[in-house]
Amino acid sequence: MIIKTESTEFLINVADTPFMDWWLAYIDNITWPNFNCTRWFYYLPENSSKVSAYLDLLEDALLYCSTHITNYDWSNSLQALENYKKEPSQLHLNILHRDFTSQIIQKNINKYADSDLLSAKVHNINTAVHRLEVFQTSSLLPFRKKFPGKMFSVAFTDANNMEGVDFSPFKYKITNEVFDHKKENTDYNVWLNEDILGKDLIRCFLDGDDPNNLDITGNTFLTPNLMIDVDKTNHKILQSPEFNEWHTAMCPNKTLNRWPVGNIDMTAYDMPTNDFEKVLEYKVLTYDKSVL
Repeated sequence: MIIKTESTEFLINVADTPFMDWWLAYIDNITWPNFNCTRWFYYLPENSSKVSAYLDLLEDALLYCSTHITNYDWSNSLQALENYKKEPSQLHLNILHRDFTSQIIQKNINKYADSDLLSAKVHNINTAVHRLEVFQTSSLLPFRKKFPGKMFSVAFTDANNMEGVDFSPFKYKITNEVFDHKKENTDYNVWLNEDILGKDLIRCFLDGDDPNNLDITGNTFLTPNLMIDVDKTNHKILQSPEFNEWHTAMCPNKTLNRWPVGNIDMTAYDMPTNDFEKVLEYKVLTYDKSVL
């Protein structure tokens, strides 16, 4: 399959697996809506003066939600924010992110009249938490230091920017499909995006989070979204003794359930240099595996 952006294009050599045969046929039947765009970002710790802005965004969102969503106890979140201000820690961000996922899972937003604004505020919690991770706390986490890497997301659905847009026609709900990293090949640099409300096992491991929480799952639905793992960080983590010892001790029955798509020859193509670029073309070339 081929991806073409404003600055470059590249060919993905698709994995020869039954799952990918199904997925390629699934996305080939999708009519791409005209709001599709790509989001490129670095999955690396970096310093930034933006920390205060994201703290303000987080505080505003929490105060609004705690005032307007009255059937939920926000005390842990508000305390986690105060603790984070005093001592930045991923532990506090884990609490805040779980409160974001709780609102979605419990469908609290839909119980109130100003649901659109509440939805925006709740998603601001998610945005702020992830940006604070990038700009401040990632550099403090031992496994993020040990497993750094550059990632790009080719995304066609964005919960923060798609309010009111129905993207259900290209959102396939996961049922019984399972991807087990202990049994299957993980040596790929293109993966399905994390279409998930909480975290998958990789991000949970890196964050020092508890995998036994209900929002630590594999993908709960599938879209055409992709993650390009330039440095094969996922593969390195999934094959590492540290991850597998953690997995065996903490959650041996949980599987990754986020599937590899294939590989890009990183020596043959330049990756986009801008943070945000439009995708000009995204298509399955053929089902002839000798060409794929």
